[in-house]
Amino acid sequence: MQRPTSAEYAPYAQLYMDEVPDGDFHQLLKENTSDVLNFFGSLPPQKHSHTYAKGKWTVKQVLQHIIDTERVFSYRALVVSRGDLAQLPAFDEDDYVAKADTSDRSMQSLLEEFAAVRQSTAMLFANMTNADSAFLGNGPAHPVSARALGFMLIGHARHHLQVVADRY
Repeated sequence: MQRPTSAEYAPYAQLYMDEVPDGDFHQLLKENTSDVLNFFGSLPPQKHSHTYAKGKWTVKQVLQHIIDTERVFSYRALVVSRGDLAQLPAFDEDDYVAKADTSDRSMQSLLEEFAAVRQSTAMLFANMTNADSAFLGNGPAHPVSARALGFMLIGHARHHLQVVADRY
């Protein structure tokens, strides 16, 4: 699957695209999966419910946000790759985090959920043709391709790993 052009995603997504190194998409996705599991799995338990400032998300909430975003972007990629021109809905990440109570969840359960969701995402993209991945659909704010959404998933996770590493 080829890397998307800037015409295949909204300008805000450049932040995530810049996080993704050159390489084979499927290998990058596999490496990113390991990076997320290893990074969050190596954090000491006292960090799991930690925030770096008042009103910021806990580490577990950050991981839940990565999982939720993966589900949303993966769904969007499915819709777009099937040639569906329906307007894709936006989502408010803060509302999603507020409604996903992670306080009683273990880090292990979140890691298992991430692994399951990522496996589903990987299978979706593994069975998508290059032509299907390039089709432009109606993203919430800008036309978007399935391959752009795939690369955004990797960049989004990498972005949040860096935020947690730097601030928590």
